This record gives sequence, structure tokens and C-alpha cells, in this order.
Amino acid sequence: MDFDDFNFRIISLNTWFYNLLLKQHSETAQFQHKILHNYARFFLQMIIRL
Repeated sequence: MDFDDFNFRIISLNTWFYNLLLKQHSETAQFQHKILHNYARFFLQMIIRL
């Protein structure tokens, strides 16, 4: 598995994870913003670890 494939898998997994969160908590815009913020931070941490 090369690096590009690995990155693609991580991005696909994160997209799926984010969509799942969005479906579960689509009530308030404020909550969506909070999820987006936490998700972005989590995603950046994963990239940094690579």
C-alpha cells in the first residue's frame, strides 16, 4: 500500500465518519459548527501524525 492509497483511505474514512455525525446531529446549526470544528482538529492531528 503506497502513501497516496493510504491518504485516500484516511480521507474516505473521515468523510464517512463526518457524514455519519452530520446525520445523527442535524438539529442545530450551532451543534454542526461544533462538530465541524472538532472534526477539523481531529483530521489535522491525524495528518500531523503521518
